[in-house]
Amino acid sequence: MGTNNLNVRFEPNTRIASIGTLRLGDTVTIIGTERDTNLSMDRTWYAILFNHGEHWQFARPADIRRNVDPNGMNLTPDHRDMYQFLVLSESSGVSVEYLNQELVGKGILENKGEAFEEAGTRHRVNEFYLLSHAFLETGHGIRSPLADGRIQVGKIHDHKFVSIAPEGTFIAERDPITRAWTSIEKVEDFDLKQANNIRKTYNMFGIGAIDACPHVCGSIRAYEEEWFSADSAIVGGAGFIAQRYVHNSVHQQNTLYKMRWNPNNPGLHQYATDIGWASKQTSMLFRHYQNLPHLRKTFDIPRFN
Repeated sequence: MGTNNLNVRFEPNTRIASIGTLRLGDTVTIIGTERDTNLSMDRTWYAILFNHGEHWQFARPADIRRNVDPNGMNLTPDHRDMYQFLVLSESSGVSVEYLNQELVGKGILENKGEAFEEAGTRHRVNEFYLLSHAFLETGHGIRSPLADGRIQVGKIHDHKFVSIAPEGTFIAERDPITRAWTSIEKVEDFDLKQANNIRKTYNMFGIGAIDACPHVCGSIRAYEEEWFSADSAIVGGAGFIAQRYVHNSVHQQNTLYKMRWNPNNPGLHQYATDIGWASKQTSMLFRHYQNLPHLRKTFDIPRFN
């Protein structure tokens, strides 16, 4: 380093806030270079290993390519990579007993095998996928206040809600036409009499939990869907996924890969922003089908020129 201090940023762009500092004499491991994402700037940044203490970081093109290009994956049925392409638009036929065995010790999800079985058969969605997705979003049923009823929501008026979470009480208001959130404010000493029908909420699949306000927006979405029990959140959430993604006549996103990357319309209508969202769920799917090889499975792998 030729200067006393250097800012470290999530993205190669000085408009992005610093997440740390390197001091004169510090040593780092360089893992690549990236062009500035501000197209008006002609400069190159170093990508380094850096313990920033956060869960998320800027996705480098090489990282994206590794997750999006099927040609770089192991596409044999006995490898977990293949399960990004498992067709999810049919029930697996697994028993409630097997599902309950998998849910032992899973907090709010324990003994909910019947709810997952109902969700799978009613909405024609693979039960193993629903389990895997719920585990990912809820921290295996034990770590997410969004999933276990710790967040209560009440309605102040048609477009204004209160969300009472472990980290505080929030007032959220949305535009009545666009339904976009116009304000989300943390408040002190909220008078519960200002809100109607305050209920515990449950959200097993992170539906509506956008990056900017996961707990507040996700809990209000659960309130609007009337997911006031773990069972209703499992069955209702599966219905949302089926209607919006797996069985959607326009988007037809019936695999994990399609839900994340939407190859028919890239960049639009994607379930998650995490580039590893699809691959993170494959280990469980793979294990289940290794345990139960008699169950039917179908794969759909996109081909790119």
